[in-house]
Amino acid sequence: MSRTFFILAIVAALVLMLFYGWLAFNWQSRPFLGVMYSQTLTIEGVYAMSADPWPAFEAGMRPGDRIVGIGLGQSLDADYRVASKQLNDFLLSKYPSAPVMLRIERPLVEGVEATRDHVFCEDAPAEGAPATGGVEKVPCTVNFQLAAFPIVDFLIQFVVGYAVGVAFLALSLIILRRFWNQPVARTIGALSLVMAVLVAGIFDVYTTQVLSATLLPVSVVIVGGLLQGLFLNFPSPLVLVKRRPWLRYVPVILTLAVGVAVLVSAAISNAETFWQPWDFAAVYLLASIVVLVLGLVRRLRWAISPSIRDKCGIVLSTSLLTVVPLLVWIVSDAVQAAFPDQNLSFHFSLVTPFLYLFTLGFFYAIAQER
Repeated sequence: MSRTFFILAIVAALVLMLFYGWLAFNWQSRPFLGVMYSQTLTIEGVYAMSADPWPAFEAGMRPGDRIVGIGLGQSLDADYRVASKQLNDFLLSKYPSAPVMLRIERPLVEGVEATRDHVFCEDAPAEGAPATGGVEKVPCTVNFQLAAFPIVDFLIQFVVGYAVGVAFLALSLIILRRFWNQPVARTIGALSLVMAVLVAGIFDVYTTQVLSATLLPVSVVIVGGLLQGLFLNFPSPLVLVKRRPWLRYVPVILTLAVGVAVLVSAAISNAETFWQPWDFAAVYLLASIVVLVLGLVRRLRWAISPSIRDKCGIVLSTSLLTVVPLLVWIVSDAVQAAFPDQNLSFHFSLVTPFLYLFTLGFFYAIAQER
């Protein structure tokens, strides 16, 4: 990868991060619905991290509810992209403390009352009501007042991740400037650069939703490809790679193929398959992480060079520090899905500083050669 390529990539990352910052502050200034929802208008298990209550949750909405209408008259479009824009336009026309009534579809959960607080549901699913995975849904209405998004939640859910993104960007610039002549360092610099865009933009998934269906899952795929590149070349190229240099291009080919699949999936997705691009990207990333970790463990055990063993040990140690809070978030998310009425959410933004440690471990390892 040439200097020109990296200069263009850095400029693109800077533009994207500035754009995300503008989107976030613009979103924070508008009336807040009181829940976080995906682009399909399905309520997600993201709760307040501050003492300020979120009005829609306080009114009785819960994760899994899907917004299908506004008031008694306006039904949202069947195309989730159009429906999302309709809801956004509605919110922009309102002000904090304005009263609203939403129509929702609520999945029936065994042992959990559908009607609660300010949510009023029919006694049984309407005939022909849509079902996903065999789950019946009941039409409901909910009444509450809009609010301003609490500043503490904004700091936790956006500013923390954005600050970590800036730190990733700074680390990328340092690595590329100090270790440009090391090919593996350029891969680590590229990894930090993509992580900067990914972490800074994660707030978009449940708020502005401008690039969450395309850029962010593609960024996850690129991270997976770069990790495969590190498997082949960190701390030094594998013997097999030295014998067959064309193997260096395998991660590039795989990443391009999966990236195209993600974009195609996003283009043809509907409300039921919205998360499919993210599923593709997550599986690819997980496979890449497993391959990298197994490769590092093997080198730590069998490498003759003490330097190689030390570098592998450093990265594996920082990887462990990254995995623990990530597992806490995954378990918290799973428990939240199993008990939708309980606020057990551990926001992903609190995991992002630990993701930084992972790349910092690579930086410290290559710095040992100087």
